[in-house]
Amino acid sequence: MVDRGAEGVGRAHGITVGAFPHYPNNPWQSLLYREVEAQGATIVTIPRLEDLLRLGETSPDWSGFVLHVNWTGAVTQIGDDVLESMRRVSAFLGVADQILAGGGHLVWTIHNVLPHEIRYLLPEIHLLSELARRASRIVIMNPATVAEISAVVDIDPATVVLIDHPSYLGHYPNEQNRTGARARFGFDEDDIVVLSLGAIRPYKNIERLAAAVGRAQRDEPRLRLLVGGELGPGADRSALEAALDAVGARYSLDYVSDAEIQHWMNAADFAVFPYTHLLNTGALMLAATFGIPAVVTSVPATEGLCMEDWVVPIPQGLGRDDIAEAMLTAVRDFGDRGHIRAAAIRFAEAHHPDVISDAFATLICQIVVGGQSGR
Repeated sequence: MVDRGAEGVGRAHGITVGAFPHYPNNPWQSLLYREVEAQGATIVTIPRLEDLLRLGETSPDWSGFVLHVNWTGAVTQIGDDVLESMRRVSAFLGVADQILAGGGHLVWTIHNVLPHEIRYLLPEIHLLSELARRASRIVIMNPATVAEISAVVDIDPATVVLIDHPSYLGHYPNEQNRTGARARFGFDEDDIVVLSLGAIRPYKNIERLAAAVGRAQRDEPRLRLLVGGELGPGADRSALEAALDAVGARYSLDYVSDAEIQHWMNAADFAVFPYTHLLNTGALMLAATFGIPAVVTSVPATEGLCMEDWVVPIPQGLGRDDIAEAMLTAVRDFGDRGHIRAAAIRFAEAHHPDVISDAFATLICQIVVGGQSGR
């Protein structure tokens, strides 16, 4: 833990972290900031670029302030055309430079190589390049990040800090047993329930997953598909519902609340992630938190993950038959539920939110106290 000092005042006393953008439905941010806030820091949530611009008008003195930049699409992928996107990038960089000139700092966490539904590529690349130039530290959650993003932007390895994505241990209720959870969805005890939970977006290939379940059911008729999550940008409700209905899936295309997540997770035998783009995913950490094994796209960024006992890889082709075969492999490999569940939970414990939050708090304190600046 970060040293709180003799009088219990944390090292982060006097520090302000500006969380941009802030998404209240994403628990990653609250888990990450938990320790630095406990150490005395103030967390300022900044949902939109417009909020950041207003914040930039408040003070010329930014000493002790750290602008923590996360999902860059909140700057670049909003607007009617590429010119508006570029204007937004310029406005953001103006505020960032004002903060740096006033004694503040910038930390950038890389979540994805590029936004999933990208419309304006050139403004995005420009913003990433400027963030790399200004950041005191660049936080990555996957060791493959620097190599993955190198085709888009050059990053100085000296600025890079690895702080893993946390699991969600202790965050969600987990009181519902398997039998009760399955009964809520009408599953029989011997059904093999395949889960996809989280916001539904095109890169997650949920329609293809449904087709793969239909293919796999020819060999394993006990397979059942369970899908929950609100529709995101680019999702086609009619096409998705038709694909899910064709294989008898149980689904809800609405937001799944924190209190309900335990029912979905505990009803499942394993979760499937046939994602086209996969660098970091909270949904995978959620599965580990509940001891649910996973079937995951095999790409360089998941090479280490796919060696875990509780994970089965999907070949990079991501065809219907590839996903189906991976699920059938999971049915065979995940037969010993106790052993597999324990392996997943060990992974979650190794990424406990307290450990990750401690690491982030230490980083923020080092930057502010040590006066590390962007270039």
